[in-house]
Amino acid sequence: MAKIILILLFFATNISISLGQDYNSLLNTIKFATKDKKLAEIKNIAKLQKKDIELLFNEIVSQQDVELLAETIPIIQSVIPPQKVLPSVVPILSSLQLQQEPVIQQKVTTVFSNYISYYKEDVYLTDFFKENILAETQSLQIKSFLINYLNFLPSTTAVTIIKQVYNKQDVIRLAVASVLCNFNDEETKNVLIEYLSDEIPEVQLQSIKSLIARKEWDVIPLILPKINNKFFGEQVKQLLLQINDISASKKFFLSLPIFSDVEIKKVCVIQSSKFCDVTFLPTYIELYLKEQNFELKQLLRKTIENYKIKDAENIFIAYLENKNLYNIIIPVLININSTSAIPYFIKIYPQLDLELKEKIEVFLKSCSDKEILYYLLPYVKTKDSQLRCLIISAICSFDNPVAYNTIEKEIDTTKNKKMLETIILSLTKIKNYQYQLMFTKLLIKKCYKKPDLLEKLLDQLQYIVNQPYKYSILLEDLVSLLEYKEPSIIEKSYSILQSVIKKSDLAEIRTIYSLVPLLSDKTKKML
Repeated sequence: MAKIILILLFFATNISISLGQDYNSLLNTIKFATKDKKLAEIKNIAKLQKKDIELLFNEIVSQQDVELLAETIPIIQSVIPPQKVLPSVVPILSSLQLQQEPVIQQKVTTVFSNYISYYKEDVYLTDFFKENILAETQSLQIKSFLINYLNFLPSTTAVTIIKQVYNKQDVIRLAVASVLCNFNDEETKNVLIEYLSDEIPEVQLQSIKSLIARKEWDVIPLILPKINNKFFGEQVKQLLLQINDISASKKFFLSLPIFSDVEIKKVCVIQSSKFCDVTFLPTYIELYLKEQNFELKQLLRKTIENYKIKDAENIFIAYLENKNLYNIIIPVLININSTSAIPYFIKIYPQLDLELKEKIEVFLKSCSDKEILYYLLPYVKTKDSQLRCLIISAICSFDNPVAYNTIEKEIDTTKNKKMLETIILSLTKIKNYQYQLMFTKLLIKKCYKKPDLLEKLLDQLQYIVNQPYKYSILLEDLVSLLEYKEPSIIEKSYSILQSVIKKSDLAEIRTIYSLVPLLSDKTKKML
């Protein structure tokens, strides 16, 4: 037994000597080494006994080096309680922190926050904050420093302290305005609202930042006038424009009728339209119609044009009655492929300028939805020749017997040269090649005495006969065109005839033999 005791004493003595050596080594490092060496070795404090840790901590505190303290506090956090840390550390951190680089400031904030959070239930810590913040004799520097960390205390304690100091000196109000961004109760919200009228611009600005951080969107109407503040107006504007929240968007929208100031209304329009809430659209349109300021009017126009969503379709259609909105609404409806707007487009078509007419023409000609055909058919007999041409051109896109019958009837009855040209230029859109052939034959006869139209028809036919179908039904018509007076028509007809013959069998080609005796010698030679 005696032997075992001696062995234990031996090891205890060695450990004690070893720890003593570690302590002395670290003490020398902290006292005399370079700062980089100190920062590198400081982590070894954790290996020491509590008594030695406290001694070394006192030495570090005596050097008043914020960076060194910031590295040490996390290491001693669970070892040294607040009563041995706060009285010595707070004066140093509060007096030196503002002189440090932003990175070190952030490190101090994080380290001290963690320490307070660790001991937030400690009675001494709570009392320390109360006494030092509320004491009339304590420096404003220490008071404001401690206020910045009130959010780590129990909420009721923190709010109690704030209520007693929020209306004190400038620096205190500024600190309170800053820390309140971390709270969410009604009492502290009211403090921030009161600060919006503070005599110090910095306090006003900080209260705005905190209210935004807390997402107190109902105070947006109180913040908006600050956009015109000569000291910090631009900062407030940027803070408001950075908000990206659907609830805030509604508050901005509700603020629109409250203000007449152009800059405020701009912010309200931009922010309220971020989420394209369709219920806001009629208001934007009405504001656009009434607005006199050019810049704001353009912003409203851009906002309206951004509603390229199907949900906005009916609202836009309802405003097609207003000619002042044609340039905005028609392109948007076309963009969202609004087939429901087609009857309205057709109705207002004669009133439109050339650019809008062209947009509608392109849109109608590109539509293939079968339902659209029944929007178009009632307008086939319209007296507006330009509109009739558009309708017929659009109808040519539909593979439908009703559409084909309408086109055939138009070819038979029309005397309008423009209409014939429209059908000719639409031939390539006809999906059924048999109808394509039938219409071509009808058009050759209809346009025989109109060289310019006939030439355009042949241009279209040149493209059509390159499709993988037989076009022998056109042989007789093409041969008859070889007798035409216009060289260009003869040339084009001959070229097309060659293409058709190549795709025809012998029996089909023989159908033109009976025509040969009736042809001129020149044409016979060509054949």
